[in-house]
Amino acid sequence: MVEIRSIRLEISADEDFAPVLENSVADFASSLDLGEPSLARMKEDCYRLFKKNADRESVQLNFCFDEKGRTGVFSV
Repeated sequence: MVEIRSIRLEISADEDFAPVLENSVADFASSLDLGEPSLARMKEDCYRLFKKNADRESVQLNFCFDEKGRTGVFSV
């Protein structure tokens, strides 16, 4: 059975926060020792969700991952 873990972050939806989010995602992926394809997917998902929720004051992102390196990011 594959164990799925997740991390939930509530972040500012302010446009100025986007670079901070990108660096945080890169640090997170690096700490999990994920490859470039997974990192690229996570960055794309985060940016898409960030833009989708730009009218909100904050965005809650959930990062899900498993030991096989599969990742997912979604907002609540």
